[in-house]
Amino acid sequence: MTKESLRKVEYYEMNAEDYRKLSPFEKTKAVAQKEVKHGWFHGWATDTHLLSEKDSGDLPQLVYATHAIIEQTDGSIVKIKPENIRFIG
Repeated sequence: MTKESLRKVEYYEMNAEDYRKLSPFEKTKAVAQKEVKHGWFHGWATDTHLLSEKDSGDLPQLVYATHAIIEQTDGSIVKIKPENIRFIG
């Protein structure tokens, strides 16, 4: 697969813990202040992990998270939340 066949994206990185602490207004403001990076979209990934009984109450629970697989301009790969990317080409 060549880069010419991949979709270009703009994205920013924010860790999940910091993002959860923000109000909806603060989330919009934080996005505007983040450094926008460029890369190429390769596809979607779904991550799962099991919450222990002490974290979720009586029964263990599976938690799902969807991420975009992005190739950065230096060739490294990152997983970015869907709301943190914008397709540009």
